[in-house]
Amino acid sequence: MFTLQKEEEAQKCDAQRPFCKTCQIAGKEDECHYTDGSRGSLARDLLRRNRELENRLKEYEEKSSSGSPQPPDSSSASSSDAPSSSSTSPSLHCLGDFDGPAQSISIAHADCAIIEPVLDIAYPDFSGTGAEVVFPYAPANSDVSFHLADTCRHSNREFRDLFISHGLQLGLGICETKAGALSLGECSSASSAVSPLLIHVAQLWGCLLWQEVNLKFGVREEDEELAQVLALLNMGPSSPHDAMTFVMAHCLLSTYHFSKVNMVDGREHLIKAATVASDFQLGFDQVASRAISDHPSNGLYSAQEETAILCQLIYHDIGCSLLMNVPSAGDGRMYNQFKNLQWRPSDFSNLDLIICRAHSVSHLQESGHLAGVWLENTNGASSFPACCYEWYFDLLQRTCDHIATLTPALLKFSVLSWDRHRLLVLKLCLAMEHAAAAELYELLADTEPSCGDKAVSAALEIVRITATFEDCDFHFLDPILGICWTAAARVLRKKQAVLRNSFRSASTGLLQLDESTIRRSLSTMVTASLKLERSMPFVTRPPSTEES
Repeated sequence: MFTLQKEEEAQKCDAQRPFCKTCQIAGKEDECHYTDGSRGSLARDLLRRNRELENRLKEYEEKSSSGSPQPPDSSSASSSDAPSSSSTSPSLHCLGDFDGPAQSISIAHADCAIIEPVLDIAYPDFSGTGAEVVFPYAPANSDVSFHLADTCRHSNREFRDLFISHGLQLGLGICETKAGALSLGECSSASSAVSPLLIHVAQLWGCLLWQEVNLKFGVREEDEELAQVLALLNMGPSSPHDAMTFVMAHCLLSTYHFSKVNMVDGREHLIKAATVASDFQLGFDQVASRAISDHPSNGLYSAQEETAILCQLIYHDIGCSLLMNVPSAGDGRMYNQFKNLQWRPSDFSNLDLIICRAHSVSHLQESGHLAGVWLENTNGASSFPACCYEWYFDLLQRTCDHIATLTPALLKFSVLSWDRHRLLVLKLCLAMEHAAAAELYELLADTEPSCGDKAVSAALEIVRITATFEDCDFHFLDPILGICWTAAARVLRKKQAVLRNSFRSASTGLLQLDESTIRRSLSTMVTASLKLERSMPFVTRPPSTEES
């Protein structure tokens, strides 16, 4: 193999990294080595892989057009594929190749278009190296797609298993027994049957995730599965039990489109999910008469599964409403039933956590609504509006009860469980609950100093939870965290103003807090929000320590 010795040919080398101009002109960037051992290994490996895929695509196209395979011209390919220093350099966020934190690596290529972010999730590695790789971006330009005949025919079960491994994050509202049937693609057994629609949704999502894992985009199975899903959805549900499947499928397809930054189609499928639920009068009252258990109430779903499916619809609807500032797609009937839902978690299974997550985001939204009504009726005064009295204390009680339920569960999972996915969902739920509590306590901070301290304590709990996230955790979280950070920052900024006006380092309340602690807390949330913003759309960034 050709190796360029830098010392011996110093007059020909400009010492540029990751490869010199001499090798770039010769089309031998991947063979440019420095004797000190330094090299742009990841960039070069990706460039080499990209060139290999282009050559294979060219060979495949020539074989299809002429009927006789012709080997690609390696010299011309190397020359034409040489990176240009002036070409667009999209940032590829890669984890797993480094022992340290995530790094952004700029890769220039003349044929690359600007790439759009998608839902960023960490996936299992199929390369056999044992390393975990996160690749959160996909080419937006269809011209950069690779339909490789020898690599794109993958097992549908592999797609389904990959989807199931992210079921909690995506809101898959089925029990483990049905998840096993879904993995096998079974749709005949009455006790563990899964709908063909759900099977195709799983394969669609799995295909998308597979491409992210393997850095191969434009795999035609994705388009085929999407067409199958849309065809089945167009048939419409035939029964209330069938409608539950359609609600779940529309929610999953909505998330799929949002992950590809397709706001229009994502919102459309969310509205369709709510419409199906309304048309078939799906609600929590019809399952409230049955105890939430794993015993199936019909041939399709248990009462707990039905509750989880409807809760995922509520969570998705409220999350979109908060993040996109759009009206709710659901009707008031379902939300009223959800508010009165009597539910206690049994073992914090995936279904329990889906229900729990919906309660937390509901409290977060309701606290913001109450604060708006409060301010409208007081016009900035510190009086307690009579119209909010019962509502305020009822919501505060529900929020505190949920915190009391989640806190020991979080400790239990932290000490005894290795289930990272469930642990992160518990942290997300607690962050939303503390954000709601901070909003509520802040309303009484001017008249009751202890409430001001409680608001600050709730905000600091959000900071504490945020500080426990590792870099790799952000790929399993949710953009709704941006709303929590904004609520916490608002409380802390107000406290910071009080400290500055008092000209001393301690607060006037019972909570001892100095300005440096507030600045560190704000910095923690801003740093976390930037990490999440690189991964997911709609992240709301809290004000920085320098913003007023």
